[in-house]
Amino acid sequence: MSENFLQKAETSVSRNEPIFDPKADSPLSDEDLGKKKERYELFDAEAELARIARELLGTTLKNFEPLGTGANAFDHLVFRLDTADGRAIVCRINTDALVAKHFPVETALYRAWRAAGIPSPDVYAVVMRDKPDGLDYMLLEHVGTTDLEKHLVYHPEEREGYARKTGEFLAGFHTVSVPGFGMLALDNGSLRGEQETWRDALLIRFEENLAYLLERELLSASQAEAARRAMAANAVLLDDKPGVTLHGDYHNANIIIDEARGKPVAAVDLSQARAGDPVFDMAFYGTYVPPEIFAVFCDGYFSRVGEPNDFERKLALYQLRIYLGKAKLRKRFGYEERIPAAIEGMERCLRQLL
Repeated sequence: MSENFLQKAETSVSRNEPIFDPKADSPLSDEDLGKKKERYELFDAEAELARIARELLGTTLKNFEPLGTGANAFDHLVFRLDTADGRAIVCRINTDALVAKHFPVETALYRAWRAAGIPSPDVYAVVMRDKPDGLDYMLLEHVGTTDLEKHLVYHPEEREGYARKTGEFLAGFHTVSVPGFGMLALDNGSLRGEQETWRDALLIRFEENLAYLLERELLSASQAEAARRAMAANAVLLDDKPGVTLHGDYHNANIIIDEARGKPVAAVDLSQARAGDPVFDMAFYGTYVPPEIFAVFCDGYFSRVGEPNDFERKLALYQLRIYLGKAKLRKRFGYEERIPAAIEGMERCLRQLL
């Protein structure tokens, strides 16, 4: 597909307010967030995808298959489109009531990684809504055969092998430097973090996060105070070495593999991409897997770049912040049964840091 299919992208994109987590810190009310599922269920996949194939790809739709249904917060739908002219395209659809300002940022990041020789899908088209109740679309190259999470359901014996490979794979993304820290934005066509320091990026809405959990009695006053003390006592770890590109949401559901080759070929869903310390991406992955799998993952990562100084304390500090965000997100989106695990994770981090 030629470049003329790419809608003229915005060269400067930033958020109206600084955020730490796009989902937990969504400006929508909790009531509006609950309506995301309604927007998802109203999407007429057959009609809309046929229109996309006709208008954007210049062909007819032969078949389509859902690759993701937005089960995690109903932020987007993902389909594989098979067209009459033999192409396989991934169509990602933003069902949020808010415009997907991150789509142009994601496009720039995929292209930066491809330019650096890092395996990533090509982005063929980004089409932003032209009316308030519309949807935003991203058309990407179809790569690999499935995501790692699905693969491991049927091949659990491969967990350790893939943990090492995904650690090695993540290290590649961290070879690309960008100015600034925190959530990525576009500045005259160039990627940069929205904050001036890594400390600022990590502490955005920290007090607001604590207040939210305290008000809903998900966190005690002593736990909140311990979190504040842990952050203050370990602030020296938040140095401002040049930031690198971080995936921001690196876990098995977002890692695409080629099953025949037995290796990762892409990391997708860059809606939480940021600039900062590589250990943050590792910490995020570690919140999804048991300790023994995380240890293998780290071995794979360190085989590429070596273990950084103060790794264990940084890991605990970043996971403390991540777990607080997860607890807030899970409350806002109604995942009540998963909140205790986030609080328990926070408490483990506090025991390491204090």
